[in-house]
Amino acid sequence: MRLDDYRVMKRPDKKLESAWGLWSEKSQSWLDLLFPSEQSAREALDYLHRHSTGKDHQ
Repeated sequence: MRLDDYRVMKRPDKKLESAWGLWSEKSQSWLDLLFPSEQSAREALDYLHRHSTGKDHQ
């Protein structure tokens, strides 16, 4: 998993219509996390970027 591949997007699933998530265009998959708002998803992605070592994300 490369964190640079992920971006914040609203979940398209009907059951999750108010949820936000992290989508990878490259792998065509969602990171298995849900967020109540766009801002909280952005904060989580920023946090992951700041705390990644780079070793296991390449």
